[in-house]
Amino acid sequence: MIYLRNILNILFFVLLLFSELLINTIFVFDYILFLPFYIGLFYVSTRRFSNFYISIFLVAGIYYDTLFSSNILGFTSAKFLITCVILNFLTNNQSKNTFQDLAAFVAGVFLYSFTYSFDFLQPQFLYLLLISSLVNYFLFRILNITIEKNVLKQKI
Repeated sequence: MIYLRNILNILFFVLLLFSELLINTIFVFDYILFLPFYIGLFYVSTRRFSNFYISIFLVAGIYYDTLFSSNILGFTSAKFLITCVILNFLTNNQSKNTFQDLAAFVAGVFLYSFTYSFDFLQPQFLYLLLISSLVNYFLFRILNITIEKNVLKQKI
């Protein structure tokens, strides 16, 4: 049963990564990126962080490196894991505050989207990341509210 859960979670996160790539490739917006994989990564690293997710992000990063990037194999996996650990550190060492949660989300988007090029330092790219992080944080909050709501205990 544990192996089945691992395989299903790996498939889920790989499909999230594929959907992120597909959405951002088909729908090209000037000042926004939709990051469903990052939203899942942020949820896992801030709400359910454990050693169980290391293999999931490792496989997702290797999938991305083999099919969609020209990086060294494992670079994206390391980037995912470093982002996850830093986000967990930032959120565990702070009080539960929406502003600090948003600041951790924005910092995570900058780590998640980091590239070794001068395009990363241009104002248009930084503006794109800031607007995208605000929109994706709003989507994360909607997802977080719907996940935490217990439907069976609600009064009609």
